[in-house]
Amino acid sequence: MVREMSKKTIRSWASKLRRLCPTLLPVRVYVRTRVKCRETGKPVCGLTELSEERGYPSRFTILISEGSNQVMFDTLLHEWAHCLSWQETRGVTDHSLEWGLAMSRIYTAMVDAQVVTQ
Repeated sequence: MVREMSKKTIRSWASKLRRLCPTLLPVRVYVRTRVKCRETGKPVCGLTELSEERGYPSRFTILISEGSNQVMFDTLLHEWAHCLSWQETRGVTDHSLEWGLAMSRIYTAMVDAQVVTQ
């Protein structure tokens, strides 16, 4: 039951993000019991992957570990900022200046839209 509620909540937040902070490429969002870093194998709150088709970027996939609504909300916004910052630099960047600006823009948009995490 908790898992279904968290998936429903994440879908709702992702839908709002698609409207308020659209990305250059489509974004798919999934909730998983546990997400692991591809390089280290250690558990992480979330990660973003860029998929390619025929050698060209085609979509982003955001994976989010189950957790409290607040943690999943923060993780979704964090990962969405990676998708937006890619638009600015035309490449997946870590926590660059562009990422920080995207994160700020996302939080502002969600607060202005009165999106809550409860």
